[in-house]
Amino acid sequence: MAKVISLVPKDRFITTGVTIPHYLDFIFSETRNENEIVELCKYADFIFASSGTTYISAGTIKQINTIRMIQIDGVGYEKVDVEFAAEHNLPVANNAGVNSTTVAESALGMIIALQRRYLIADKWIKQGRYEEMHRRFVAEGLHELADKKVGLIGLGAIGTELAKLLHILNADIYYYDLVWKSPEVEAEIGIKRMTLDDILTECDIVSLHTPLTEQTKNMINEKALLKMKKSAILINTSRGEIIVQTALAKVLESGHLAGVGIDTIYPEPPSNTHPLLNLSKTAKERIMLTPHIAGVTLGAFKRMLVNSIDNFNRALADEPLINVVNGIPKARNN
Repeated sequence: MAKVISLVPKDRFITTGVTIPHYLDFIFSETRNENEIVELCKYADFIFASSGTTYISAGTIKQINTIRMIQIDGVGYEKVDVEFAAEHNLPVANNAGVNSTTVAESALGMIIALQRRYLIADKWIKQGRYEEMHRRFVAEGLHELADKKVGLIGLGAIGTELAKLLHILNADIYYYDLVWKSPEVEAEIGIKRMTLDDILTECDIVSLHTPLTEQTKNMINEKALLKMKKSAILINTSRGEIIVQTALAKVLESGHLAGVGIDTIYPEPPSNTHPLLNLSKTAKERIMLTPHIAGVTLGAFKRMLVNSIDNFNRALADEPLINVVNGIPKARNN
């Protein structure tokens, strides 16, 4: 029986109805302490890691000699030292694309909620200020997506799915990526190329869909934020570290940006002193926060678990793994 150290909670299997095969011995743990992870991994075959929350450093990898592969439940793998794992012939696999539409739906929902100012409308109506709210919205005007310039920074699986949704709603869609799509793909999804600087300065809505790398960390700093239109909307469903949190708070307090939607605050969880949790009343009205749930629907969770079990089966059968992120095609043999 193959032993799996699961840092993904057992409840995930229960709520999604996914059955663990009898030949896989899942040992569940909530620990994020690397010394405890090393201890758990003695004589184990696989690690099932939680995306974005499980650190597996070079020091840990050195000590988990029996582990044949590391499987991540979600898409992000920045917390795992994938290069060091590759040097030790240890494959790391994720669930690329498994929740692309899920996250794209969430980003679109944030855009529309901020455009139509649903948060403040809900709050004021519950305070008995219905007529005041109605007069204000009619006087100031609300926006729709048709003909709005939307800039996507990063056009991977999630960015592509969001572009498709925006195209249906007649938005004018642009993107910036380190790797451009072919003209045929761009035409198919109705999207045009634009430099990063032009996206920031020209677009009405900017949505972030980049992985967290040394190049993207703190990419959206105060200078970048101030390049955006005062009336612009900023969405982040990627990683919190891409935006400098203090800079975003400062810009919001200055009255810049019409709306901000953040699913991935940094750090997670935030402390009570986090700058985005201590904004003035007017600044708070323009920011929408969710607790990193853009991609965690039951449907997405089920696909993650099913795909991960499939990869464990591939490893046991000595078959090529899917969604390997560090170039090691098969599970190592010990």
